[in-house]
Amino acid sequence: PELEKYYHYLVRLNGVFDVRRYAVHTEKAFYLAGWIPDRQIKRFQANVKVTPELSYVMEDEKAVRPNPPTRLHNPKFFQPFETVVKMYGVPAYEEMDPTVFVGLTYMLLFGMMFGDVGQGFVIALAGYLLSRRKGLEAAKILTYFGIMSMIFGVFYGSVFGNEELLRHYLPFIPMVDPMAVKMQLLGTSVVFGVGLLLMAMLINLYNLWKRKDMGHFLFDRNGIAGLVLYLAILYLVLATVLKQAVPI
Repeated sequence: PELEKYYHYLVRLNGVFDVRRYAVHTEKAFYLAGWIPDRQIKRFQANVKVTPELSYVMEDEKAVRPNPPTRLHNPKFFQPFETVVKMYGVPAYEEMDPTVFVGLTYMLLFGMMFGDVGQGFVIALAGYLLSRRKGLEAAKILTYFGIMSMIFGVFYGSVFGNEELLRHYLPFIPMVDPMAVKMQLLGTSVVFGVGLLLMAMLINLYNLWKRKDMGHFLFDRNGIAGLVLYLAILYLVLATVLKQAVPI
């Protein structure tokens, strides 16, 4: 026990020693600068007061020129999708975190495209085992995908490609045959895609407004000008398909 106590003390000293690489220092003092979340300020202040040799100056993020770093903070269910968001790039500090939007759309699209109870179960089980045994947080996405595949599979009536089994044993569930209503499903997919594009453009507008980037907000292809053009083309296409007169 005595040796273990000395060991932990030396590990702590070694950690302090390593911190010097990140600090400006003189012969008698070290100077560290960093960011801290609002909710941790009181705890930080209490810890600093314990050691009289330490002093600090705290500034609001608006008073500091460099952009604050981004720390994604999402409900536990959606946290695995942060890996997907980071593949495309971490949103800036003042921008909207798209993790929940990405998670919902990924799950819905996967379920729509890969609806099968049996294969969905295999995918969900593989994701569960990988997340439990290997500790892979991102593997939970497979579990979510598998569950969504099973849900859509029930309404498609598909189990490992067999589309008669569920219809026989669960006749009270309204099921659709994707091949029998393929045009309706195609139309639904198009409408869903249009909705996703509009949502993405609105999120981008929100981010530009928050950044006060009025040039891109008004005239960018994903700004107000782009949104107006997209809606105008959408209206013209719909009017043509529905054979409606288009006002000049």
